[in-house]
Amino acid sequence: MPQTIPAPASFEERLEKYLNRPQEEIEAMHHERRSKIIPGRPLPEGKTLTDVFVGCMADIDDDDTEILAALEELS
Repeated sequence: MPQTIPAPASFEERLEKYLNRPQEEIEAMHHERRSKIIPGRPLPEGKTLTDVFVGCMADIDDDDTEILAALEELS
């Protein structure tokens, strides 16, 4: 006799299951996610995040010609 495949759970059933997970499962998921975080580099002495970001953007022109040329080259 062929084996029947159960119908997939509805969205509501899956949501209910997700919202009612055991605390141990939630903590294990949080631990796994935290273990994958890559620590960032410290900011240089006397610099803010804005200083560093603006410094990275200094080489970019306000005009889009370079971007448009690169896109044209890719297409």
